[in-house]
Amino acid sequence: MQTYGQQFIDAFDAALTSLESLSHKGYSEEDIRHCVSAIGTRTELFLKSIAFPSKNSRHNFASFIDEMATCGLSVTEIQHFHDLRLAYNKAKHEPNARVTLVETIGVVANARATAVDLVSKNPGLATSPVCPQSRRVFWIAAWDHYTSGDTEVHIVLPGESEHWLGPPTLDYINIKLSEWDAVKSELTDVGVLRDGRGLIPDKQYTAFNADSDFLQALVYEGEYRELLGVLGKHELRQELIAGLNRQDSSQWMVLAFLLATVDVAPNVSPATLKGAIQSQAVAAYAVPPDYAHSEKITDGFVNMLSHIPETEWSRINGPLWLSQEQFDVQSVDAIAQHSEYKIVITSQYTVAKLWNT
Repeated sequence: MQTYGQQFIDAFDAALTSLESLSHKGYSEEDIRHCVSAIGTRTELFLKSIAFPSKNSRHNFASFIDEMATCGLSVTEIQHFHDLRLAYNKAKHEPNARVTLVETIGVVANARATAVDLVSKNPGLATSPVCPQSRRVFWIAAWDHYTSGDTEVHIVLPGESEHWLGPPTLDYINIKLSEWDAVKSELTDVGVLRDGRGLIPDKQYTAFNADSDFLQALVYEGEYRELLGVLGKHELRQELIAGLNRQDSSQWMVLAFLLATVDVAPNVSPATLKGAIQSQAVAAYAVPPDYAHSEKITDGFVNMLSHIPETEWSRINGPLWLSQEQFDVQSVDAIAQHSEYKIVITSQYTVAKLWNT
């Protein structure tokens, strides 16, 4: 199974292939800028969420590049990543600056060599396997707050729900009011982004739009880790007091571990299940590596799956969000039930959770 480190190197290979192909046909500076923007975004996200997940994500791109010195990379190699960072910034923020193809290929090629050496040092989560199931669809809904100068962005888990709020919000983050277009541009570099009209059910879109501050709703297909990483780059920075941080919400953390369980269950054994859930929660759903309740929450999901024969784990799917009435019906024939949370595995092997507020 491909690792996050190999995926990172493959992204450089794809960028170089795209750049080199431009020399065989007519191209514009915009074509070059797009390639540099995409690999620059991926490099920043790799350093922040994979190579150095314990480092404060609010630190800037340059500081994460300098952090590579702790892995034994040379000054020259680190400079190669800084050169890529500068080219990335020019491509994104300096529309009048000249961007040449030959120079850009050289910068990206040098950065690739550094990426190979960095991955060989196995930093952070670089050797963790990429789980195909963790690439999923999310709804993104945004509301502008002009008085405070921010845009409130909610990441919503799609699914069937009769609750008046619709499916649950997995997370939310406030970004700078002026950064919405930049967020959308960067999300297209790491996943698939579409306008939500016609893709989000009309009832749910209408509920989003009921607030006069509503800005837009989008559909994003990709990894949650990268989605949150892009949003975090544009966050309206606030030092949150205890109780207001993402990891202080048991609901958000349980949802993250639930998704991790659904991701890994079809491809692991009982002996590796616990470690796989914990690794996936950190690598794909931005759970802090030192999260205090990781063991307890993981043990609950491991226990739930222990009631199902291992030979049937490949059928695990979901999740599904149920009203109280729906949950009660599904619980009658459930083949497994969580000992603490209102979560069951239905007779169709779907992980279903009661969605209430």
